[in-house]
Amino acid sequence: MKTLVLFFVLAVASCIFADRRPAASLPDEARRKQKEEESLTKHLALMEELEREAETAGWKRPVPPPPPKPPTRQQKEHYESLALKWVERLWVTNNCFVAKNPFRSDKPVWTYHRGVWTNEFTRSKVDISRKPISESMPWSRIESRYSFNITDKTRKCYFEFLDDGSDTVLIVNNYVYRYPDVCYSVPDHKPIHTNEREARLKAAEYAAMFGVSNLWDKTKFECRSFGFFHGVWEFAFTPCVNGYPTLYPVGVHIADLPGYPLGEWFSCLYQIPTNLTTKVVLTSEEGRKKGFEYLKKYFPLKELTPKLTFHSNRLEYISPNYNYIRPADDSGFSDYAPKWDEVALVWNNAFQKPEGTGFPWVSIYVDAATGEMLGGAD
Repeated sequence: MKTLVLFFVLAVASCIFADRRPAASLPDEARRKQKEEESLTKHLALMEELEREAETAGWKRPVPPPPPKPPTRQQKEHYESLALKWVERLWVTNNCFVAKNPFRSDKPVWTYHRGVWTNEFTRSKVDISRKPISESMPWSRIESRYSFNITDKTRKCYFEFLDDGSDTVLIVNNYVYRYPDVCYSVPDHKPIHTNEREARLKAAEYAAMFGVSNLWDKTKFECRSFGFFHGVWEFAFTPCVNGYPTLYPVGVHIADLPGYPLGEWFSCLYQIPTNLTTKVVLTSEEGRKKGFEYLKKYFPLKELTPKLTFHSNRLEYISPNYNYIRPADDSGFSDYAPKWDEVALVWNNAFQKPEGTGFPWVSIYVDAATGEMLGGAD
């Protein structure tokens, strides 16, 4: 009996102290997680202490805007019906691939799946919600999200519409036709079912469906990047307004499958302000000289400045960030947050770094009308 009692006491004690073993006895992964949690706890405690000190000095916490009202039953029915109509228009290809070992680029394996839209998608779980675009923007969006299972794994397909009654499509995201569930050749990663020429034409066709025409007209849009990555054609554009490039992205991603199915669409064209200035006082040379002046005076990496060489400049619409001229810390970057419609026409001066010094470019923004430095990037 004494032996049984002793065994019971030892068992209870081992349970009580099991979680108190020293960190050295934990596996590497557990130690890493423990350190991350400790670091996060210290960081949050520091942030709370700084906020308390700031409040004592008179700082007031920003009041978050109230959440948007949920859509009514009629609105939910409208946007669900609208999304289903887009499904019928966009995805005439009824089949897809399913990755069996995602993210293994050396030996990927896929299985071919038939009837995704006429079978699994019809049993989708649907969620319709209203959300803000961001705290700094005046718009909201309606999101129609569909979740459905293929081979016991949940796939998602969602649409975002501008909440202004126009039914403008802001985002389409279809995980069925995105990496890693698009079959691609290994090891060369070349397309199997598509080619670049047809993918470009299909990108323009999709854009036109969403009300964006002349995608490949260089006077209307600038193609910032394109390529074929892991079975997906990716095209990224920004529009030209008043003849000058802007930074409001438009993107089209197309899967390397028969029919060129759409994987993703996004457009920020609705954010372009209607009052963009066209006033230009400084010439290109004057903009360049100002750029050099500001670079030497404000760029924080002084040892690198003499090694930078001027590459080019051009007029662009840019939101001022006041990097380098109003630094928030030793990095030289500012914490200035421009309003959504705070956009200036600038001479964007590009300076090239020596090879092997990280990101190859430094940009200095000079207001084309006043000559003021509005920030930069590197």
